[in-house]
Amino acid sequence: MRKWLTLVCFLGMYNMLLAQWDNDPASASTRVVTNAANQSKPYVIPDGLGGTIVVWEDYRHGTSPDIYFDLIDSDGNPAWSVPGSYAGKKLCSTTKPRSINRVLSDGDGGFFIVFDEINGLYYDVLAQKVSNAGAVLWGANGVVVSNAANDQYEADLAPDGLGGLFVTWLDLRNDPSNSDASQTYAQRILNNGTAAWAANGVQVNANVSKPMGIVADNIGGAIIAMMDARNSAVNGNGAYTNWDIYAQRLNSSGALQWGTGTVVCNQTSNQFRETIRTGGSMVSDNVGGAIISWSDYRNDVNNGLSFPYRADFYAQRISIGGVAQWTANGVSICNTTGADLYNTLTVPDGNGGILAAWFDLRNAPLGAVYAQRLNSNGSTQYSSNGIAVVSGQSHIINYSLAEDGVGNGIIAYDTQNDRIFGYRFLVATGLPVSGGAVAICNRSSISVNPGVAADANGDIYIAWEDYRNNPAESDVYAYKLPSSALLPLRLLSFGGQVTSSNTHRLQWQYTGAEEVRRFELRHSTHGRDFATLASINNTQRDGMLQYVVAQPIANAYYQLAWQNAQGQWQYSAIVQLQQQQPAGMRIYPNPVQQQLQLSLLANNAAEATIRIRGANGQLLIQEKRSLLQGRQVLSVDVAHLPAGQYFAEVWLQQQRTVLPFTKQ
Repeated sequence: MRKWLTLVCFLGMYNMLLAQWDNDPASASTRVVTNAANQSKPYVIPDGLGGTIVVWEDYRHGTSPDIYFDLIDSDGNPAWSVPGSYAGKKLCSTTKPRSINRVLSDGDGGFFIVFDEINGLYYDVLAQKVSNAGAVLWGANGVVVSNAANDQYEADLAPDGLGGLFVTWLDLRNDPSNSDASQTYAQRILNNGTAAWAANGVQVNANVSKPMGIVADNIGGAIIAMMDARNSAVNGNGAYTNWDIYAQRLNSSGALQWGTGTVVCNQTSNQFRETIRTGGSMVSDNVGGAIISWSDYRNDVNNGLSFPYRADFYAQRISIGGVAQWTANGVSICNTTGADLYNTLTVPDGNGGILAAWFDLRNAPLGAVYAQRLNSNGSTQYSSNGIAVVSGQSHIINYSLAEDGVGNGIIAYDTQNDRIFGYRFLVATGLPVSGGAVAICNRSSISVNPGVAADANGDIYIAWEDYRNNPAESDVYAYKLPSSALLPLRLLSFGGQVTSSNTHRLQWQYTGAEEVRRFELRHSTHGRDFATLASINNTQRDGMLQYVVAQPIANAYYQLAWQNAQGQWQYSAIVQLQQQQPAGMRIYPNPVQQQLQLSLLANNAAEATIRIRGANGQLLIQEKRSLLQGRQVLSVDVAHLPAGQYFAEVWLQQQRTVLPFTKQ
């Protein structure tokens, strides 16, 4: 039971005068940290009492990050930092470069964290446990998990169920060059902060390998998944040509249980880990085993080694005995022809299976976040190759995935227009809940990189990097969406098209709208500061409505808003419509001898990245250019390149365009 001192209670009452949860997307002003310099990469851990812990990387001490944290309590007040300072609390007493690897709840209102720390020339792995009162428990600077020779980094953790944790990491102690020949190691840290296994950890895999994640086996040990190069050759560019996926189980004493590892996938092709945040490739199956997911190149003619790429998304379940439970070499989450998948994530579905999400370019140049559910038998529960849960926008830049414990999946994402949205959908069916997309931060300032989590009550917490106070320095703000605040309307679709007469036709379909009095269609010239274009009264519970903009601007953004009887507003995703424009990118002359000209059309002022690759995909030239709105021509010097075939690759506003050319 938590015991709060009188002083803590007094400070909490003092803080109540300073802050509260602000759930209006137009202001979204629940501050977490507004200290000088950048604060970034927020992680969210609900405390179980209506508040949430936020952990972030902080640059207030210089150009390298340190780690800070704070509790935003049930009233929206920062509880662990100096009252009124919004500065957070420092994780370690010394100032060294530190980066967050993984943060997880300790199950009692506190949290575990593993992090990289630079000591001298090399990275070490450390861990810390923070109590539900905000006190560090494992020394002023954490405990060393491994400080062996060379670098150790990319750590992941799993609570051991007894107040301690398991850790796995990428280790280069046996590589004299400290570069490529990495191996996987693991350690157990007990509740008192002491290491239970050999100093600096146990070697999990003697082959070249990279850890993908770790989960507890529920009987005192842990299962670790890893990329494994035992069956791989190395090509002329030094790249492994056949990464496989293996798993290993360690018992409570750190002894290996599955020989040299059990096969998860050894398809003759590359299988890679890919995740936005550490831990997104592996979850527990709730019965002592694990479900492991990966990016798979079995259907890519270039095997993931050269451009153009075609990644699929696969998963496998391994029992506590080390036996694959699903189809050999995994079941497909998504293998749609021609798609290019990025940023794959999985979380438990609450019933022994997984929820999976990924960024999908099957409808390029527009992208979407897709979702799929696999049950405990490995059977897909949604449409083949997933359903687009977040779409109709230019691109989703960053996103996080969670399950709320009461049957709903949650995605928090930022858009190209630097706004934060939340999307809630039913785990059972994939259908949206309460209109699907909900505006979290709809200010005109930049808001990016959201982290999301939900507590056992279904309340959702989101934290993000926010530039409202200084365009050059990010702060961290947070939002609480109570489960009771969701509106009954469910928006099934919202989209638009440019007609042959160059009007804009907006359409939306919805159901369950008893309390919605009216819809407002809003528009903007740049995806921010939306103004009301039309107000449409709602007279039906279910249906489809449309609105035609007779004289639209050439490049318009639209958003649908609706209000219930209590006056609460909710928002759709943003749809961008453009009048017919000249062709996108052109290159000339082709063949070229000295200067390659790239003609680009930019809808807004933006930064473009230009890459020139050889026929084998090797990166030869990379330049960044600032573009103005409209068409422009950029010149790239290729005179030094030998004669042959090349590709010009341009990334502009998160869209990738590739054209081949010949150098004479």
